[in-house]
Amino acid sequence: MSAFRPLWPILEPIIASANGGSLPRPNSSGWITGLRSPLRQDEHPGSFSVKPDSETEPGGFRDFAIGHEDKGSLAELARRLGIDPQSSSNGHKPSRWERIARYTYHDAAGNVAYLVDRELTERGKTFVQRRPDGSPGVEGIERVPYHLPELLKARGTVYVVEGEKDADRLRALGKVATTNAGGAGWRWPEEWARYFEGLARVVIIPDNDSPGIRHARQIASVLYSHVPDIRLMEPLPGVGEKGDVSDWLDQGHTIEEIITLASRTPRLGAPPEIALEPANDQNEERRTPPLQSVRSAADLLRSELPEARVVVEGLLPEGATLLAGKPKIGKSWLALSL
Repeated sequence: MSAFRPLWPILEPIIASANGGSLPRPNSSGWITGLRSPLRQDEHPGSFSVKPDSETEPGGFRDFAIGHEDKGSLAELARRLGIDPQSSSNGHKPSRWERIARYTYHDAAGNVAYLVDRELTERGKTFVQRRPDGSPGVEGIERVPYHLPELLKARGTVYVVEGEKDADRLRALGKVATTNAGGAGWRWPEEWARYFEGLARVVIIPDNDSPGIRHARQIASVLYSHVPDIRLMEPLPGVGEKGDVSDWLDQGHTIEEIITLASRTPRLGAPPEIALEPANDQNEERRTPPLQSVRSAADLLRSELPEARVVVEGLLPEGATLLAGKPKIGKSWLALSL
């Protein structure tokens, strides 16, 4: 049996893009399961499975949504995605897929924790998170800030931006800069604050869009009690929609201008309110209405709240109500009788 050019390098970033940018590791049979299909968006997001191919094994896909069974080869999947399977058999990387950059995340000891590949596919730019050996998915690996060893050694100012490219641009200009994998859609955990303790100042520069600004505010709320001087900047002036640090520097601006803008930004005097809204643009139709903000208990106690409106006097206020109890004690009959 003659070897053939695998289709997985082309299909992987497309399938990953439909599943939040990364894929879990294959199971013992070589299948990656529990995925959302790249062929359709429906109410059965975990029904799709795929088996990566190699130069000797063809791989395949299958989808067992309720009332829908679909399976076939990776060549068939490629054709249904509008990709010519033969374009990968000539020994050259197809023009539909290109790795633009690879970003390496290190743990506190300097060991490689995981990788992030920035890739171009027929559907545009995508990011794929990988294990140190290059296999897709980072399940079970502790997430860390970008350039963590440098961050831990810093004592002055650290810049937090959205995206590895921007962090590397500032690093090349002599600044300590960090970010997170997953972009604005990934919320910083509270435990990340420990990496920033001992710093004199943190400057947070958001991208020029709503998810970027919301993301920057969430970062500031995590770091607020751990860093004495936080400068939460506005998006850099003059960049277009979704513009970032790299765009601004490409316009001819300098790091000295960023330093000046940061110094003119007031020091954060209180944790910022954070508008909560899922930032997964691939599932826009599945978004739920956002909460207005996160507020502390102290803020709520100081607030004057409107009097609650009652649906059933003395029993049921307007809004969401949880009726809980042991099985078979009459919860349903009680609810029906209200």
